[in-house]
Amino acid sequence: MKEYSIVKMLYKVNNLPNLDGKNVVKKIKNEFMLAIKHEDYKTERQTIETACKDWKDGGSKIDHFFKFNTYPCEVSNSRIYEQTLLHFAAKHGYQNVVNALLKAGAKIDVMDVLGRTPLYFAAHNGYMDVVNALISKGAKVDLLDFNSNTPLHLAAQNGHVNIVNALIKANADVNAVGGYENTALHLAAKNGHINVVNALIKAKAGVNAQNTNGYVSLHLAAQNGHIDVVNALIDAEAKTDLLGGTFDKKTPLHLAAENGYESVIQALVTKGANINAQSSYYKNTPLHHAFFEGHDGVVQYLIGKEANVLLKNDKGWTPSDCVNRGIPKLLKEAEKAAQMPVKVGVVVGIILMSLIATLLIFSYLPEVAIAGIVVGSFILIGTVVGGVAYMFSKPSTEIKVENTPSVEKIASEVPMPG
Repeated sequence: MKEYSIVKMLYKVNNLPNLDGKNVVKKIKNEFMLAIKHEDYKTERQTIETACKDWKDGGSKIDHFFKFNTYPCEVSNSRIYEQTLLHFAAKHGYQNVVNALLKAGAKIDVMDVLGRTPLYFAAHNGYMDVVNALISKGAKVDLLDFNSNTPLHLAAQNGHVNIVNALIKANADVNAVGGYENTALHLAAKNGHINVVNALIKAKAGVNAQNTNGYVSLHLAAQNGHIDVVNALIDAEAKTDLLGGTFDKKTPLHLAAENGYESVIQALVTKGANINAQSSYYKNTPLHHAFFEGHDGVVQYLIGKEANVLLKNDKGWTPSDCVNRGIPKLLKEAEKAAQMPVKVGVVVGIILMSLIATLLIFSYLPEVAIAGIVVGSFILIGTVVGGVAYMFSKPSTEIKVENTPSVEKIASEVPMPG
């Protein structure tokens, strides 16, 4: 059975008058009967009939697991899941159905095959009223799914600050370690959810907890340019110079310089981050990364803050040596962009020529004339379409006059090693 089918039934039940714990199962059964009667697609009608029969054969229990797939159409390799009515209702925010099922005695902490509870789904999807209803009935707030995530992880990841606060109030563990050893704070910081970050910090979440990659929340915020989160973490005494990463471990300042986030860099440097910190393996400084990636403003700022322009990495390169190292990357991107109009012109030309050729064949013109028209039209259309595509995709050659000098100009002014 498709998930859509049972969700549609529960949606109708959720809007029925006088729904309560005494009649909720009966009303859901009625919707099953109506769905069987009105389903136009034969295969789906049969799966609904089978699901209804299985439920009946199992005693029509309120905690029956319904088999379903999440695809809107038949897919031979689609995965089959099993969830209860409470799972479905909580997942889609059907509060009336949730309340009625709880009154009827539905198991509140029931898990599906992936270890997900109704509270997990409600927290993940942001259904505050459903979360409150489940918590008020004693739902366990720290149960782990098979990825080791709690409802708090999901709410934090998706920025549902009200649900985060409700879970914290219900004594959820703010430092619970989830998948890849991420805490809720890691996930909120990575996604820039400042309100959630503030709520977790207020609840004493560990700002220097490291995940599997050795990243603290500040690494993730700096890497993604979330300046407000960076400031909040620094104010909460996050360490600015911790090395993190799977191989060439870097500080938050490295990651910000690599991605060109000037405001983040300024905040970190202002708070005392080591401007000349070297990565663990390649021994690059933030200035090496800024030169390589061509972030002019970052280069100028770091040099203005007296970053060491002569410090060498493991290959013996100073930061300014990295300017030319970035050129192959830029040329590759330009080459890719230049090939795009050719591909577009050929594809569109072939499609249009197929249509023109078909029309000409039925026009009874001589074969030589048809061939000439097709070839000429292909060249003309391909050229026009390719030209238009080039105008939209060509690399910019505009020379911008700005106050910030280019990395090449800055590199030329950097003193050579003595």
